[in-house]
Amino acid sequence: MKNGTAKNTVSDENASYNMSGFVTDDELWINLVVLAFGWLLIFGRYGLINSILLALGLISEPQPLGYNFASVVVGLVYVCLPYIVLTLVSVLDSIDPAIEEAAKDLGAGKLRTFVEVTLPLSMPGIITGAMFSFIWTMSSFVIPSILGSPSERTFGIEISRQILNTLNWPYGAVMSLVLAGITVVAMLVSNKVREKATRWVS
Repeated sequence: MKNGTAKNTVSDENASYNMSGFVTDDELWINLVVLAFGWLLIFGRYGLINSILLALGLISEPQPLGYNFASVVVGLVYVCLPYIVLTLVSVLDSIDPAIEEAAKDLGAGKLRTFVEVTLPLSMPGIITGAMFSFIWTMSSFVIPSILGSPSERTFGIEISRQILNTLNWPYGAVMSLVLAGITVVAMLVSNKVREKATRWVS
């Protein structure tokens, strides 16, 4: 009886764990969709920017600010920037303040201290953030689908189009492999560059 209860408890825990993972992924997609539509309220034909420009008399009719390359770039920057900032902040917090103080004591100004001390020490974080942004934007699907036009196509959008719309599964599978290969190569290159930067700084 106890064994049966234990098995039920374990299965319930596994089910709740799987469900929590599903909810987390679902919430991520929902957040991106809400974020994209929020930007449409700003860039839309009757959105915030056009309303302000019309009220100020700077334009005579609403301008097409959304559904283009610029709106996609703004949306992707808004998504990726917090992760880049968090990465840089964690790296900058690990820098010993005594190193910067020593540079200032040796006569280096604020700009020279930043260029020759702070910036090289923060290179691992910069490289990690750049790699994350590259992989995220290259495979992004939600933001370009909502904020962009048919001409703004990422790997994610093209793979979805080939598999779901044209039913060209082999081509979609090849593109998926290419995307995975580019991701692996980008990670390997960034790791090598980060190791060299860390070795050079140390």
